Amino acid sequence: MTNRFLSAVAFVLFFLTSLTAAAESNDKKFVVGLILPLSGELADYGEALRHGFEIAEEENPELFNHIELRYQDSQYDQKAALNAFGRLEQQGDVKLVHTWGVSPNETILPLANQRGRPVLAETSMRSAAVNRPFVVRAARTGYDAAERLVEGFSKKKWKHVGVIVTQIPYYTDIVDALKEFGAKAGVSVEVVAEVTPAEQDFRSIILRNKGKNFDAFGPLLLLNQILTFCEQAKAVKFTTPMFGAHIHNSLDAMKRCAPLSEGVLLPGQVVGKDFHDRYVSRYHTDLRLDSAAHSYETAKIIAQLFGNDKSYQYTTQEILDSLKTVKRAESSVGPYQYSETPEGGKAITFSEILLTYKNGQIVPFSN
Repeated sequence: MTNRFLSAVAFVLFFLTSLTAAAESNDKKFVVGLILPLSGELADYGEALRHGFEIAEEENPELFNHIELRYQDSQYDQKAALNAFGRLEQQGDVKLVHTWGVSPNETILPLANQRGRPVLAETSMRSAAVNRPFVVRAARTGYDAAERLVEGFSKKKWKHVGVIVTQIPYYTDIVDALKEFGAKAGVSVEVVAEVTPAEQDFRSIILRNKGKNFDAFGPLLLLNQILTFCEQAKAVKFTTPMFGAHIHNSLDAMKRCAPLSEGVLLPGQVVGKDFHDRYVSRYHTDLRLDSAAHSYETAKIIAQLFGNDKSYQYTTQEILDSLKTVKRAESSVGPYQYSETPEGGKAITFSEILLTYKNGQIVPFSN
């Protein structure tokens, strides 16, 4: 009797232990830490990026049941970004970090790679993942943007372009690539001024360059600076054709800069109509739509690779190997796929095209 009783007790204990283990397993999730600019100068980007993840979650609830997203605010500031990464590190159960922006990534990536933390990095710096085996860059690059721009210059027969540039890595990277591609295409790229992100008075620069024989002029400035530049340029009848960068893909900004912005050349993406309509219906704006769509695709990559009940057990190598399988022929932002190159490291590469502002709309450029 005693033996039977003990056997029964042992069976009950084993059964309860198994149930507890199964419950704990079901509760565990693949944790993703997202470091985005939710406040500060580029908060409009952070809001759009978060919206992209929210839409992906709503559309794929069965996959996100096994994923937990934890948001941290980088404020698009290097120190704040490093602190955000530190907070995720302290939590101890974050499996993958997703970071956005050139400056935050400059601070985070060396440390994350040193510690062997897998990072999906959205940064336009092509070199961000080079010699960093734990980093996978997932973004269009300044190098790609410059290549498309110079192709546009050649189609328009622009041989001499001027540039005023805000001193941030995002822009200096584009300028370096513009010079490289320009030299190959017979286009002279002249940097007429370098300014700080706080600068708001461009009148002397505009007047100094008004009479020069530039075929086009690129005010590579932050968005609020662009609006000030346009006001000051229009006041002195500066009419040289313009070109810009990803950050200037804003219909509101182009409308406020008109007519100076008419025919402007911009690198960018065309967002699919389905996503556009869903996004505008929910958020009643299309501000930073391309960033939201890119974020939506990133969220889908994460969900499809890690939206299962075993992903919380994945090793670092299994996470990196999973990212190597990414390939889509069609998406809301065009095709993308995983690649590895000496000059770009590990990356999920997205397509880049040339856009222009024409008749009140931003549309693909054709000449």
